[in-house]
Amino acid sequence: MESSMVNQQSPLWLLIQRSWVPQPYDRPTASEMKSRLERIWYDWESALYQRRINQM
Repeated sequence: MESSMVNQQSPLWLLIQRSWVPQPYDRPTASEMKSRLERIWYDWESALYQRRINQM
């Protein structure tokens, strides 16, 4: 993997920040946390896939 993963401005980091906005009233259950993580992972994978296609 490239070092941009560590970069604070990497898409993955921004994605996690954006989808993990802690709401004061938000006390997510385990299943909600799981679905949230799955959505982040799916978005990340599709973003990587798009980049790979664009580089071809």
